[in-house]
Amino acid sequence: LARISHRLERLYHVMQETRHKVEEEKAELQSLVSDISHQTKTPIANLKMLNDTMLTRKISEETRKEFLHATASQLDKLDFLIQGMVKTSRLETGVITLEKKETAIADTLVDAINGVLAPMERKHLHLSVNCPENLTVAHDSRWTSEALFNLLDNAVKYTPEGGDIHVTVQDWEMYLEIAVTDTGRGIPESVQATIFKRFYREEAVHDVDGIGIGLYLAREIITMQGGYITVESEVRKGSTFSIFLCAFLSRLKVEDVSLNNTGIPLDFDFPALLVLESILIAVLCKKQTHFITSAPVSTTRMENNKLNHPSGAVLKAFHGKNVMSFQLPC
Repeated sequence: LARISHRLERLYHVMQETRHKVEEEKAELQSLVSDISHQTKTPIANLKMLNDTMLTRKISEETRKEFLHATASQLDKLDFLIQGMVKTSRLETGVITLEKKETAIADTLVDAINGVLAPMERKHLHLSVNCPENLTVAHDSRWTSEALFNLLDNAVKYTPEGGDIHVTVQDWEMYLEIAVTDTGRGIPESVQATIFKRFYREEAVHDVDGIGIGLYLAREIITMQGGYITVESEVRKGSTFSIFLCAFLSRLKVEDVSLNNTGIPLDFDFPALLVLESILIAVLCKKQTHFITSAPVSTTRMENNKLNHPSGAVLKAFHGKNVMSFQLPC
């Protein structure tokens, strides 16, 4: 009876988790539909107004050309909005999977910079790039380039004419950092925590073209690769957005990690997180390394028999030893 009761309890918890997940997905879908409706309403209304005016009123040739240019601008905005939402929905639903390969970060950076050269030239902005030519890191080049383009595009938009944009790549022990610094208007500290939300735009920047999806998309792309984005900004002085890509994993070899204190043989089949000297070292599998972090174990906290790590990973204890198992895309 005790065994049956335990299994029923487990089934109940699984059903509760499934129900909670379905409710979250439903709420997310409702939010997405609401966002789409709100964002498309303005350009569609503008297009209708311009079209009705040209059909029902007599206007000069010069005015007609102005209306056509305005129509083209609204169509471009609508097209950009739809493309952004399609990319976002594909990433969120798993339709698109990111494929990380050991690639030169300079090539990825060049692809992103090429997309902003024209608007930079129009605003007479000065660009400086400091990136080691042969530095490689495991990442999805296409989508990482998309994330970098979004950061650079924002830097171009919010930096006044004649300003400066600096791109610096640094190879740290655990991560590779790509920092985009501008001399733009800056972001108030009070909103820095919300700028990565989908369709968020600060009231002060509504005079600049944009729909508020670039930073959200950039964060999603980098997070899916096991990295993260930070921002440092000061109003009227500029901002620095830094992308951190997990770099240590591609360089880590199984023989570099001692397993003597764990009691785990080298031919283990399960994913295992090695804890050596109170530091979370790496998640190793028989054929692949999954994740690396340097946060001390003491910074984790226990909830419902799970260790919640500051990185966002949920770590489950394995056989009561200092070994834990979980899965992450890094």
